[in-house]
Amino acid sequence: MADDKGNKIDPAAVGMPPDFPQNQLHIIEFKRVSENKTELMITEYDWSFGQMMEMSKKGMVQCLNLII
Repeated sequence: MADDKGNKIDPAAVGMPPDFPQNQLHIIEFKRVSENKTELMITEYDWSFGQMMEMSKKGMVQCLNLII
């Protein structure tokens, strides 16, 4: 998590739950499948199993459902 200038901040300092991840790697890949079709692959690393991971997954699914 970072502020508007890109400086790392502690998620708990801005009101996030204690199990909110400090550092994660997300890779987002776009692959052209055809003239009018693009494949999107999202890979997230370093999640601890638990409520925060499940909430993130649900939020991502909701966002992706809005664009398809």
